[in-house]
Amino acid sequence: MLSDQWYLFIPFLVFVVIAVVRITAAAREQREKTAVQYAVSDMVNKRPPQPSPPPPSAWKRFQFFWRRSFNSRAAGAFEYRNRFLADVCEIESLFPCPRLPLGVKVQIESVKAPVVKALLIDRGDGYKTAHFRCRMVSQGRLHHITITTFLTKSVKALSVAFGNTDDEFKYRCEFRFEVLAYADYPSLRDGYKYLNEGRIEAAVNCLHKYETFATNNPWVNITLARYCITRKDWRPAASYALTAMVNGELQAGPEIYAYARHQSGFDTSREEIDELLKREAKWELDRNAGYSVLRESREITCGLNGHRLSRQHQIFRVRRSAAARIISRVSFTVTPGDELLLHSALRVLRVNGEITTVGDENLTYTDSESRNAAITTKQEKRAVWILPDLYTGDVVEWSADTLSRDSRIDGGFWPFEVDSLFSYTYPTLEGKIDVIVEGDLELAFYHTHPDLVTSSSEEPVDGTRVYHFSGERYVPVRNSGFDFGDLFLNPRTGFAPRDGSWKTVAASIRSGTVGKNAAEDMLPADIKALLENHQSERAKLEAVFYWIRDKLKYGVFHKAEAMIGKRDRAQAIVKSGFADCKDRSYLLHLTCDELGIENQFYMTSAKYGSAIEELPADQFDHVSLRAKVDGKWLYLDPTNSNCLFGSVPYWYQGMKSLILDDGGTIITLPEDEPQQNLLVIREVLDRIDDGWVAGSFFIRSRGQTARLFEEHWKVRTLSHDRHLVAAQQAIEAFMPRVIIDRFDQLASTSESDTFTVSGKCRRARCNSVGEQRVAAIEWNLPLVPLDKWRGIDFGTMFAFHFPLVVELDIAITNSLAQALRELSHTEGYTGGDPEILQHCERRADAIAIHRTVTIKHKFMRGDAVATEMPRFFEALEKALSLTCVFER
Repeated sequence: MLSDQWYLFIPFLVFVVIAVVRITAAAREQREKTAVQYAVSDMVNKRPPQPSPPPPSAWKRFQFFWRRSFNSRAAGAFEYRNRFLADVCEIESLFPCPRLPLGVKVQIESVKAPVVKALLIDRGDGYKTAHFRCRMVSQGRLHHITITTFLTKSVKALSVAFGNTDDEFKYRCEFRFEVLAYADYPSLRDGYKYLNEGRIEAAVNCLHKYETFATNNPWVNITLARYCITRKDWRPAASYALTAMVNGELQAGPEIYAYARHQSGFDTSREEIDELLKREAKWELDRNAGYSVLRESREITCGLNGHRLSRQHQIFRVRRSAAARIISRVSFTVTPGDELLLHSALRVLRVNGEITTVGDENLTYTDSESRNAAITTKQEKRAVWILPDLYTGDVVEWSADTLSRDSRIDGGFWPFEVDSLFSYTYPTLEGKIDVIVEGDLELAFYHTHPDLVTSSSEEPVDGTRVYHFSGERYVPVRNSGFDFGDLFLNPRTGFAPRDGSWKTVAASIRSGTVGKNAAEDMLPADIKALLENHQSERAKLEAVFYWIRDKLKYGVFHKAEAMIGKRDRAQAIVKSGFADCKDRSYLLHLTCDELGIENQFYMTSAKYGSAIEELPADQFDHVSLRAKVDGKWLYLDPTNSNCLFGSVPYWYQGMKSLILDDGGTIITLPEDEPQQNLLVIREVLDRIDDGWVAGSFFIRSRGQTARLFEEHWKVRTLSHDRHLVAAQQAIEAFMPRVIIDRFDQLASTSESDTFTVSGKCRRARCNSVGEQRVAAIEWNLPLVPLDKWRGIDFGTMFAFHFPLVVELDIAITNSLAQALRELSHTEGYTGGDPEILQHCERRADAIAIHRTVTIKHKFMRGDAVATEMPRFFEALEKALSLTCVFER
């Protein structure tokens, strides 16, 4: 009967439908207050513009709704990996096997309410924009974001770009995938199901089957690495752990890798070492050499998902008992933040046949005590092995494995490495470098001394390409006083992507150093106030330079990286009181823009000293600025307290550098003119006081010499309450054995490039020789390697710290001049790049001696270096001493 009167329910059904429609409309209206409905992705930073797809029709949207509601599942924890890309403020999700995500829920904990700016998808041909629907519900600091996708095909990666976020925030992502017949999914699901049930062999079989679909799933690789550890298969365990690390698992991966490498031990057999010893015995090596490197090798694997693995290995022998007593440690450098030390091992093969394995307790790798944990700076650290007692004939073998991140340029990874075939310290019997390239990466190689590479080859091995370079019987060249002498004089082999260009490198570095919104940033009030106190553009820029150099401490807070490209970056730098090289150069850049001065950023390398022009890549770790004032480029680098306005720091002068202009120009940084670094020492000696030749002195230094002199003086004042004692020690660096009676400081380098001091002194003690008294007056030039030049293998290049002029003026007056009977002379040195001149003038009541030492260039090159430089130093030693004979 009820079925006959079904029409009576029609009004009720109509009421229900209307109610549902009204409720749905109200919910949609509420959502639109906080979210974008069916939004098209906005373009985000550092992404190439892509055409937007057409919006889905109403029927398509209904189909997507139906699939999400009735044909989807929650994604498994081992099907994707999330990471945050700070430079573009994106949460990127990577799928080892392609997936079709129907929706993603993002939970963000931050003070600011985030805004979803874009949804980008990658099907294997780069990121493209996609339509999405977004809804957000905020509960205090917790923001729940639901993103609905409208995808029809599987993707390899998905990225969500955000705006209006904190510099740092916590997040979590969860996906829903369409229920499709993914070929890999049953193997992955069953593998972890069997693993949870304790059926290890069945689980491993399933995971091996999954590997035929994806080899880069970090969770699967960690599982297989642990399985190999239980079976004592050390090499596969290390390989799986490495693959897991380069695909994001940097927690368990390094521990498993280190354990597997430790258990596998060294590859070198005792027979192989004996063979190396026999070859060394036939090498006519200088008997005074304390050590010899039997083998120096480096194996570098590139193309590991933006990483490269470097395995360093060295075997050296103790040749003399004196050397055995002296050497106490082996050390190597690691750059924290860019390199991860995975494993290191050391053993000693005793001359009596015993093998001593040195434990990890002898390896130290820590931050220096002076490091502020709240500040992060890019600097190299040293890992040090403390050696046991050694004896003549002992052989030491050690290795170190490091994992490095490649720079990211133009959307791709750009590996770059420079290594030496041979030891920079000891004679090397055999040196080799093997570069293993995974995937389709193409590398270009460059050798600074190609004649020393006795063998090179390229061959395919198991789907990879191996480049092999080797050399033998090399004795390293040493140079005194030059920061990068080892790198310049000894052979290096480097590589970088084959199709790279400096233009692309410069654009990428500039974007990451300056950001896109620098033109909209404001100059802080503290710096603006400096501009009002000076008239000329040069004076204003110079005042700002010295303020930045001396007022801001060197360092950068963790959040400073996130400020790049933001409008209030300059104010944040000044407010913090800390700034690294890029922040200091950025403040100078804003100052130049304020003054209308043309300026350019340029990059140098504190690690390598000079760029290898043939290998375009990010070789740099230091940024500075140059500004064109009155038609001349002034180089501004306020990073170090020894840096001067308008002059390249002396340790970089003459090096190749990259200008961050539109063309990516490589230049050679200019050397100072000699007169820019002037040291004048004037002395007037007029009496003998208590057995001492006494008088007055005047020291005026300019440029690099001035800054080094004053900084040395300041350091002395820190350890002495009496400033006279500090002055005594500082001036003694130039005038040995002087006794300072009083002094006056006349000029400082705090706001200029000049330092001047004068005073009274007792200059040299008189020694009685029969009826005569003899006084020896000496000078010293700490900026010239007078104490190290003998015995150095000059090769074909020598380097001073910087060009300079030294003027020594000595006047002997009054009764002391009348008592003078004899005076030593020097012939000087002319005709070479450096020169020494002397002029002596005798007047009625005085004798004046004037000597000038000029070093015209920092670098001396050519075959004449080996013959001319010793002659110059011999003449210089004579010019820096004056013997006077007086009658009693």
